[in-house]
Amino acid sequence: MKNVFLTTAVFTLSLALTGAEVRLLADRSDPGPVTGIAVQEGRIFASGGLGEPLQELDGTGAVRRAWGRKFIADKHGLRSSGGYLYATDIGNHQVFKMTPDGEVVMTLGEKGVPGCDETHFNKPTDVAVAPDGDIYVTDGYGNRRVACFGPDGRFKFAWGKEGSGPGEFKNPHNIVIGSDNRVYVADRDNRRLQIFDRKGVLLEIRPDAGQLFGLDTDGERLFLTVARPEWHGLVVTALDGTVLASVGGKGKKEGEFDVPHSVAFDRGRNCLWIGEVNNRRLQKVQLPETSK
Repeated sequence: MKNVFLTTAVFTLSLALTGAEVRLLADRSDPGPVTGIAVQEGRIFASGGLGEPLQELDGTGAVRRAWGRKFIADKHGLRSSGGYLYATDIGNHQVFKMTPDGEVVMTLGEKGVPGCDETHFNKPTDVAVAPDGDIYVTDGYGNRRVACFGPDGRFKFAWGKEGSGPGEFKNPHNIVIGSDNRVYVADRDNRRLQIFDRKGVLLEIRPDAGQLFGLDTDGERLFLTVARPEWHGLVVTALDGTVLASVGGKGKKEGEFDVPHSVAFDRGRNCLWIGEVNNRRLQKVQLPETSK
């Protein structure tokens, strides 16, 4: 296992995201706290909304449609993979796989029943889908573990428990799988990034990161949304931990953030979408052309 220490300076504006443009999208309505974002074939989806928990947005932030309250009690994470959306529900302790048009095709977990076994979650926070279809769930607010399921939804294994030791978690909040086939877990309340192989074997810890809320990848880079007492924003690193850039600041102005809870890479638009909880909004970070 390798330790990579990130200094405090990493999470300030000492490294600017050169050429990037941050835009606050038009405020057409109060989206509520934006806890998850996903991009599926150019379509933008968000876990937000004060009535319906799931929204489809256009490129300006306008809501095209909203749905989900018939089966989601308290929305949280949202991901896209293989033509499907994956949403976590921390109220009903479930994970849903659905088409982009909202048809639920698979449900993991028993509605309204928390637990810590092969068929139950306790407030699951996020989902990552591997190239072979395996589904990794951060069972985060309650169980402090990662659970792996096959493409058919059958439980395979799980790892992790409450704690601050290697391989332990205090709120595994977001999860992605890199092109290196490693599993990256934002261990939010331990203020670190933990990295595992696909079987759950710990490979590396990157501590001193601040509270890591959002996590996404374009395959070669990691995009992390971070909250520290003095700074909230976006940090970009290589998969090996080399810091490439950062942008942000704590506040309500354009380009500032207050609890940047989720981030999604949009390959078609060469941008990042960042959802905020306290500012109740979505911001777009347009990446430089060289970032494609």
